[in-house]
Amino acid sequence: MRRALSFVFVVGVLAGTGCTSVHPAPSSSPSPRAVTSSIFPLVPPGIDVRSHGQGSRDVTFTQVHNGKTSYIVHADSSDIRRSRSNEGVSTFVRPIVTFYETDGKTLLADSPRAQMSEQTQTIVMMGGVHARTSDGGTLTCDRLTYDAKGELVHGRGHVIFIGAHGERATGSRIDANLRLSDVRMSAGGEDGP
Repeated sequence: MRRALSFVFVVGVLAGTGCTSVHPAPSSSPSPRAVTSSIFPLVPPGIDVRSHGQGSRDVTFTQVHNGKTSYIVHADSSDIRRSRSNEGVSTFVRPIVTFYETDGKTLLADSPRAQMSEQTQTIVMMGGVHARTSDGGTLTCDRLTYDAKGELVHGRGHVIFIGAHGERATGSRIDANLRLSDVRMSAGGEDGP
């Protein structure tokens, strides 16, 4: 028999840093055993956690990979689903994501929706993506997939790239590093990441 659990997801600022907590709702029955997760250490498997900010983009999520910040998401709301096999998938509404390269360069991107997978260590931004590098390059596309392991982005659909020095290219696919200095574009199909 599956038991429904409700959680309150509290997002706030404490001493200048984001503080996120997950609290189970009061229950007369014992709570399920908590499991360890790299993202939400006290969230038991097989549950959903929803959060909504008080104002615009009040939900903050930070992803750390190999001891460094890979990206920070600021969003209006999020829905975090953890399966019974302890795989986490988060969906964000109106996210602004700052991606970080190892050397400190950034790519700032926004879109109507994004989905983050804990297992694959990727984030997929959907619904029309607008991105800008810290050096001034820009990228727009329908969908942008970020791979934390390789610090790469893969854009698909209606791609427009304008480099930091004004070079311009259009196509249906782009594969690039975060600073958009090593770019491969094509006019091929929409398959792939």
